[in-house]
Amino acid sequence: MSMGYKNYRLTIIKGFNKGEVFPLEGDEIIIGRGEENGIVLNIAEVSRTHSVLTKAEEG
Repeated sequence: MSMGYKNYRLTIIKGFNKGEVFPLEGDEIIIGRGEENGIVLNIAEVSRTHSVLTKAEEG
């Protein structure tokens, strides 16, 4: 039985960045205003390092 490859993505559904789609690649993705982050959201309400998405063992 084949374990299909999963393409995860984050889609912004509300606000300034509405409609933007970010592929979720790797085991950890940092979201924030800082340019060093994997997903950069240049929004005043978002902190420089706002959140971290971590891939679980289950995918």
